[in-house]
Amino acid sequence: MHKYLFLLVFMLCGSLLQAAQVRLSMLLIPSKTQADSLWRAIQNKEPFADLALRFSRGAAWESGGDLGFLPEEDLDPEIRRLSLELQPGQVSKPTRTESGYLLLYVRDRKEASDYAIYQEALRKWRLWGDSLQVLVNKDNFEEARLLGGRNLAHAREAFGRSSEEAASSLGDLGVIHYYAGNYQTARTFYTDALQILQARLGPRHPELVPVLNNLAELYFREGDYDAALLAYDRILAILRLRSEEGDISDLPYLVARLNVLQEAGRFQEGELQAQEIDYLRLRYFQRTEENWATLLIELGEFYAAAHQDGKASDAFQAALAARKRFLGAEHLLVARLLNKMGLFDQDNGRLQVAEKEFKEALGIFTRNLGEVDPAAAAVNNNLGELYRAQGRYSEAELYLLKALASRESNLGATDPAVAETLNNLGLVYDALGRNEDAMENFRRAASILEERQPNSENKLLRTIYMNSLNLYSRLQRPEQVEELKNKLRGLNNEG
Repeated sequence: MHKYLFLLVFMLCGSLLQAAQVRLSMLLIPSKTQADSLWRAIQNKEPFADLALRFSRGAAWESGGDLGFLPEEDLDPEIRRLSLELQPGQVSKPTRTESGYLLLYVRDRKEASDYAIYQEALRKWRLWGDSLQVLVNKDNFEEARLLGGRNLAHAREAFGRSSEEAASSLGDLGVIHYYAGNYQTARTFYTDALQILQARLGPRHPELVPVLNNLAELYFREGDYDAALLAYDRILAILRLRSEEGDISDLPYLVARLNVLQEAGRFQEGELQAQEIDYLRLRYFQRTEENWATLLIELGEFYAAAHQDGKASDAFQAALAARKRFLGAEHLLVARLLNKMGLFDQDNGRLQVAEKEFKEALGIFTRNLGEVDPAAAAVNNNLGELYRAQGRYSEAELYLLKALASRESNLGATDPAVAETLNNLGLVYDALGRNEDAMENFRRAASILEERQPNSENKLLRTIYMNSLNLYSRLQRPEQVEELKNKLRGLNNEG
């Protein structure tokens, strides 16, 4: 066998559909002792893909050695001889080559006509999968669920109930139910997909990463932080299978893991994670790249939550300077960061600094997008809250009314952002003694959120109920007070 063995060179002469096709995976090992050991492990039901990921020095090791379907007649002669001796599902004994010892796995074999049918089934499955994404992006979850169910049935019939395509379709259904707010159903689909992939590919295959990431996001949303961290740890272990040191591909998951630690209040562990992220930021990115600034912002948010205000301020200021330098002072990302910094400084009592940052952000948004854009509305809302906290109620009302008109116009009268601004206006009117106006704004804000998916906006809804309760208590209206207490108890029972 010649030196090109490890690449499994074949000549693509003629259409792939004119010849029988064989789907091969390979494992190439330097020593016979190790090759024999791995062959015995395969006979003991160790997943071939997992062993290839961990030990192979041959082609496509990063995908578990899978080379896909190849025209049988165009294979290297000795590879073809080996493959013809094997039935689908069988692995050859170690065979010596110039490049090492080869274990060849025949995953599937199809005649030309069967392969054409397979390709058509695959095309249909992929087309439906693309259509699902479009429906989810449009929040058309019911139609997406129906199409997802048909695609799963198609995958099971065409490729098998335990096929990777079926696992992918299960994952698609999980995504649909997740975005529709059906978390328990989403978890079931994700778990079923993960079980299929683990059984077929082993526990360390890269194809597990998207499902594990979806599960981690679901656990995080449900408040199961330990489960989320375990899922991210598994992802990082897969990415670092052949290297202990992290690299740029780890960063999205390290940042997500930091967010979990932040939400869980585990700041000591998060500090170590933040240091690793900062090391990778300095190693892989230049000061002129957006990722440089984005990672600084993530670190700033963590340090702000950990009440390390000096580190948070340094990170935000460095990110702002970087964005202004390479994007320009009028860029929308500069405005978004200024708005974030305004909230941070407001929380830390630096109200004059916060006002300056909010107004600079508002100016950028207004000049670039117009006064009624949702981004400008968010800053108007924040300025209104700032002025309310300072007792500057006339100014607060002015900015909050601007935010309300913009949000109702752009987002619709039932958007949660509208409820947020109505609640803030209610607090202004309460402070001014305009009780009826305050009650009406609290009532409208609560009614918006009460109509939405359970648990989706409970934190804000609880705040609105508490503001209403305080007002009715002062006004000595016991019936409304008792009603609100019952509503609060209901929210607490929902978690």
